[in-house]
Amino acid sequence: MEINLIIDDNKASFFLELLKNLDFVKDITLSKKLSEVENTLSDTEQEIWQGIKEGLEDARKGKIRPAKQFLEEMKLV
Repeated sequence: MEINLIIDDNKASFFLELLKNLDFVKDITLSKKLSEVENTLSDTEQEIWQGIKEGLEDARKGKIRPAKQFLEEMKLV
């Protein structure tokens, strides 16, 4: 069974801790309207977030490169 709740932000932390301690809770998924979160980001954070979204979209489409190639580009190997 799946249940969706809307919890005030100032009570969410307490509620999540409560749920985590119940042995019958199988999964906890948090969601907030993405636009609400994006509107609070600084310019730098928005740029980083855009890069993350593009990377996830590329991965979803199968446009990924091997980790070794990425690390070489970052000069970490």
